[in-house]
Amino acid sequence: MRLKIAVCAKEKLFCEEIQRKIWINRPECKVVLFQSGKELLTIEKNYDIVFLDTEISDRNGMEVARELRKDNYKGYIIFLTNHAEFMADAFKVKAFCFLDKTITTRQLHETILEIEAEMFQNRKMIITDNGMEKVVKLEEILYVEAINNKTVLHTVSEEIETGKPLKYWKEELGTEFFCQTHKSYILGLKHVKEIKNGEATLRSSNQKIPISRRNYANCKKALYTYIREYGRGI
Repeated sequence: MRLKIAVCAKEKLFCEEIQRKIWINRPECKVVLFQSGKELLTIEKNYDIVFLDTEISDRNGMEVARELRKDNYKGYIIFLTNHAEFMADAFKVKAFCFLDKTITTRQLHETILEIEAEMFQNRKMIITDNGMEKVVKLEEILYVEAINNKTVLHTVSEEIETGKPLKYWKEELGTEFFCQTHKSYILGLKHVKEIKNGEATLRSSNQKIPISRRNYANCKKALYTYIREYGRGI
């Protein structure tokens, strides 16, 4: 998931340190730095996550958070602070959490993973099936199958035909929670019970999904990474 992240803090070196720590584990993320609340508030606000120092050069970080919410910002706000007294006001601006300024690279990475898991659980897409629009939650997709000139989304409750090619779904679904097992299949990692003998077994039905020899190593790695980073709870 290529997240767009804003970091707003008084000290440039601190901003750059947070940026560096994010990029160690997530080099694909776009990280934009700000040293004033005014600059952050006047720039496009389509960030997935905003890291806010409670002490910014021109105003209080809590005030900036209030302005963001007032401007209908729906993303995640994370406060960076050494002052616990700010925590009481965090609920008013729907902050995701507080992090100490001495946060480690690993703690930062784990926080981003928590946010991604929540985003994945809440993410929905509208799919047209025979002229009817359906809302599908990504976490409910078991696998996507290419059949002739169409694709079928197999979910926990139904099968949905689409006119989109498998390549489209590979780009749309990404690689954090899905992997392509075969030229005709994309698999939801949440629903995998095990991978062995060139097949992936689904947890709910024990159905077998083929894995090509070319994709086998990548699929095993993707499943191990998913379990390590996100666990089975999402």
